[in-house]
Amino acid sequence: MFKRLIATGGLVSTLLIAGVLVGLALPRHQVLALVAVAGIEFYVWWRRHDSSLATAAATYASWLMSIVAVILVAISPQVVAQIIFVGLFVAWRLLLHLGFLGKYPGIVALVMQFSSLVAIFSAAQVWRWSAAVVMILAWGSSWLVARSFLQSTNDKQTALLANVWALVVAELSWILSWWMIAYLSPGAYVIIPQAALLITGVGYVLGGIYRLHRTSQLSRNRLIEYLVVASALLAIILAGTRWNGTS
Repeated sequence: MFKRLIATGGLVSTLLIAGVLVGLALPRHQVLALVAVAGIEFYVWWRRHDSSLATAAATYASWLMSIVAVILVAISPQVVAQIIFVGLFVAWRLLLHLGFLGKYPGIVALVMQFSSLVAIFSAAQVWRWSAAVVMILAWGSSWLVARSFLQSTNDKQTALLANVWALVVAELSWILSWWMIAYLSPGAYVIIPQAALLITGVGYVLGGIYRLHRTSQLSRNRLIEYLVVASALLAIILAGTRWNGTS
């Protein structure tokens, strides 16, 4: 296990990125942190794949989560939350490089979708990003997430379905970016944008229906079950929201 981490560059790169998060992102030097993380990720990818662009997409999960980690650490209002995010990132990246997460593509996709949307919408509130920037970033990250999930199913329509999901997320992000509603945990340790919950909930329902359809397990009762879950999630979020831009 340790040898695999060394061979793939996972251990060294994880420690280097964790150092960047603590040294640059934690004191809110996010631009420098993003540049440093991108450099580390590119070097590791280049060493592993001999600069082959055809295999670059296979390692994008590591790239995406590293960028998300920089944003989450940089915008977190409490030092405790920043340290927790660094710890979670290290654990996630090591599990990814060890191959433990490959058995659960659905869970990986949901975590990546939710965390990337949390980072995008939180950054939009803190750094005053425009709706266009939010839409473009949401589209790109969602396309990558969908592509990874669909590749695990060996679907021949991976590119088409990934584009469709990315378009749905982009449209929802554009609409929801005009109502920046967020939930704060006790003590304001974590900011959770409502848009991230809504879009991830939609992704959970559609992804579940897709998975059951691909495995020929989709039935009327299971379809109704997913629709009920989606309706309940939407009702809870909308009913618990004070429509004044905060919650």
